[in-house]
Amino acid sequence: MALGEPQLSTLLNMAIAYYEAEQPDKAKEMASQALRLDPNLAPAHTLLGAVALEARQPEKALPHLHHAISLDAGYGQAHFYLGLAYKSLDRSAEAIASFEQALVNAGDEVTRVRIRRHLGELYEAQDQGRAD
Repeated sequence: MALGEPQLSTLLNMAIAYYEAEQPDKAKEMASQALRLDPNLAPAHTLLGAVALEARQPEKALPHLHHAISLDAGYGQAHFYLGLAYKSLDRSAEAIASFEQALVNAGDEVTRVRIRRHLGELYEAQDQGRAD
């Protein structure tokens, strides 16, 4: 980046790296910079949603995640984080729908296992609610 104009992929990769290194403020900064260059980046909106979830602000995550999905309906990560947001807001039906969509778009088995775990918890809670 020091050699010239920042490139979107560099900014996105830095945002993801900062997020994975548990530096959400820097991740948010990099994702925001990327969005200033191109406001139609589903991964950057998803990352902002993930940062809001990490800050325990699922209501602030929702607009970012919905926007990411409107830009790329097949972006599984956005559906996954949307499921987490709905789950934290106790909106089970919407969480299930989001996780099911994330499962359809999951690219690897590790991700599918993670999604199925959340779905299992939600299905179990739903079944218990019916039994009561």
